[in-house]
Amino acid sequence: MESVLAKFVCNEIETQEGGSKVLRLSACVDESGDGRDFTPYTPWGEIEMGLTDKTKADEFFQVGRLY
Repeated sequence: MESVLAKFVCNEIETQEGGSKVLRLSACVDESGDGRDFTPYTPWGEIEMGLTDKTKADEFFQVGRLY
């Protein structure tokens, strides 16, 4: 099975009442580097993920950073 690598950028980290967070990421169009395999085929997409407790993921994600 072949794999494809996609790059996403963190657009927003919203803190909810009670301290949980919602992260919103969108696909990056990147025709160089690691993203070149993803861009020609599927250059769009969104990820929304919730963090309910303080975790390492909470410290890892930053707005504007590529993943």
